[in-house]
Amino acid sequence: MTRNSWLTASFLAFIMASSLPACDRSLEDDAPRDPDPPELVVLSPDRGFISAEQTVTVRGRVRDDISGVETVKVNDVEATVSIDGSFEATVMLPPGVTLLQTVAIDVAGNKVIDTRAAMTGQLAPIDQPVREAMAAYLSDETFALMATITANIVNDMDLGLLAQAANPVFKNGGCLGATIDIDTINKSAVEFSLVPVGGGLAATFSLIDLDVDMDADFKVACIGGSSGLYLNADKFTLTGMLSIKIENGEMVIDMVNTSGTFEGFSLDVGVIPSSVVEFFVNDIDDKIAETIAEQVDVLVPQMAGEFLDKLTGDAFELEVSDKTLSVSVTPTIAEFSPMGGTIALDSDIRIKDAFGPGYIFTPSPMPTISALQGAGQAFRFAMADDAINQILASMHASGMLELGFDVGGTGGKGFVDRIDVHMLLPPVFRADLEGGSVEIVVGDMLVDFIKNDLVITRAAISGRLQLHVAIMEGRLALQTSAPELWVDLVDDGVSGTNPLSHPEVEALASIGIARMASILDGILAGLPIPTFAGTSFGDTTFEPSAGYMVIGGVLEQAP
Repeated sequence: MTRNSWLTASFLAFIMASSLPACDRSLEDDAPRDPDPPELVVLSPDRGFISAEQTVTVRGRVRDDISGVETVKVNDVEATVSIDGSFEATVMLPPGVTLLQTVAIDVAGNKVIDTRAAMTGQLAPIDQPVREAMAAYLSDETFALMATITANIVNDMDLGLLAQAANPVFKNGGCLGATIDIDTINKSAVEFSLVPVGGGLAATFSLIDLDVDMDADFKVACIGGSSGLYLNADKFTLTGMLSIKIENGEMVIDMVNTSGTFEGFSLDVGVIPSSVVEFFVNDIDDKIAETIAEQVDVLVPQMAGEFLDKLTGDAFELEVSDKTLSVSVTPTIAEFSPMGGTIALDSDIRIKDAFGPGYIFTPSPMPTISALQGAGQAFRFAMADDAINQILASMHASGMLELGFDVGGTGGKGFVDRIDVHMLLPPVFRADLEGGSVEIVVGDMLVDFIKNDLVITRAAISGRLQLHVAIMEGRLALQTSAPELWVDLVDDGVSGTNPLSHPEVEALASIGIARMASILDGILAGLPIPTFAGTSFGDTTFEPSAGYMVIGGVLEQAP
């Protein structure tokens, strides 16, 4: 049975109002008024109500013997009130957890609120992966940044050392011939561009002021000798396609259709006899081009994979509050156009070994590629409600939200030794399209205040924790904000008379919600919101979409 109910914000407003100066008039001038709110008892649904139906009928009793009952509403739906004070109201509910707020107001304007939660909608098994759980859009600007980062990395590499693994680049044995090995490859700069096109990224890779030093061991009439061999070019350019596609649930990145050209090419053969030079002079430029191309064909896909790794990387596990969060994503779409590229993934993110009734399942079409690309931002990432609700349901099923902690001393003000928290329903992620907010709804969290092993007060807390996006150590992460809470005192299972005042219950209950919010933050920080090697985020936005939350912004080169 509910004894009382109040809203945190309302309580603060009451304190502020009570501090205002009193009006200078005598009490005799005031007409007698009703100082007390109506008596309200909600009989159904029970707290922690779960149903597949999209409607719920709220029933209860209300009375006010002084001024009489003016209205009873449930989530702004006016209830039918009988002469004996019984009432009922049928409310349509969206999938998820909805806070049912029954508000009774008497003729004098006094108000009382009962807040409880109902979880409605289709449930999917906790271990059922979420289709099209995530989609990331990367603009042409982002790929240009990716190319710049790659060029800087390659510029610092010793390409000659890498190329030595391919030695010899030319070999012609016998008593007349030569074996040529690369010694060093020097360049003044590396230029690299990636331009999105259908099927992937058009790649152009250039080495400026190229110098290739080689060693040649040769024989003429079976008499050996050696000499240096030097290739120079104003510029060497390799063009091709960075192909990005999905095969068997994995992203495959390859350089294909490459071809190389020299500008300002020259070859110094040193003291190598002309009879030997004839064997390689017409082929050595192609051999060097092939050798450099082989290195680029390995380096560029590898660096592109590292750039995209946090988006499409291998499964991993994260330890949170003595539980293990298992994260697995499977790429399903990789589409490219001159505007950019979009990658979509399925996900399976949940607490390991958690078994429960399931998670709220509200499949919605993934935001269209054109919608993501047309938002005018360099980077857009969408994540489905279902993916987050799979996590939250598994947290609830695993028991990690069942909390207990000592609050003796000043925290409990001597009245309370311990607080135990029991979640009747899993928290549920919700995107409020009308309000433009993204939140986690907490429904019917029972908080027991214990003294000498007895429950002296029990409160049912429901509320909303707003989510926002933060940049933590160069990566994006979701965090909870200060919650909006409603607190009801509950008689059932309580020993004796409640010794705590409303402010004391509110303050102690806030400890429980803060502990839960801390656990949620730990989980949210582990979500696979993509990071990209060598970049940082700026000008981020965070907004709801139909069935998804969407993060947008720009990518910048990390300092």
